[in-house]
Amino acid sequence: CLNGKTTAPGTLTSPTLTGGLTKISMDYTKMFTDTELSVTITVTELSTGNVYTHVVSKSGLDKNEKYVVYSDEWVLETPVVGDYTVVITNNCPSNSTSNKDRFTILSLELQ
Repeated sequence: CLNGKTTAPGTLTSPTLTGGLTKISMDYTKMFTDTELSVTITVTELSTGNVYTHVVSKSGLDKNEKYVVYSDEWVLETPVVGDYTVVITNNCPSNSTSNKDRFTILSLELQ
């Protein structure tokens, strides 16, 4: 679960990964009173320094509805070759200083 307040947005950073990357699939949910979710996925190809970004978001969610699973699939236009890192950062879409926009990753698959 990534924190969702502007003073301390949650971030998940991978170690150096190898073998290249063509697609990222993620299942996620909200477990609290969020009405909007948004994270940015950043992939950095270490040999070239190329950076690729993708935003995953849902808005207008019912604050009382919890544990609904949402899915996102990102197929990179240019496959990453060799070593890379992945960073997922909560965008705190409501701009709240309280921990309102918590984003929970249920599964993450890198192919």
